[in-house]
Amino acid sequence: MAATRAMTLVVLLFGDFAVPTHVDSPFVRLVLLSISGAVTYCGVLFAIGSPTIRKGIEVAGWILRRYRA
Repeated sequence: MAATRAMTLVVLLFGDFAVPTHVDSPFVRLVLLSISGAVTYCGVLFAIGSPTIRKGIEVAGWILRRYRA
């Protein structure tokens, strides 16, 4: 929940204050806000040291090994 709240706060603040107003393309704005949210979410998970990280790495390992064969 903490990572989700932090991500939401950063995306809202970033959307209001940090994205240049001269960016006319909604796609570019979406990409900038999505990247900022993803970086914040991952950063909070790493800071907290959540077991979710281990689970995510484990699932990614299963997926990568399955397609490698």
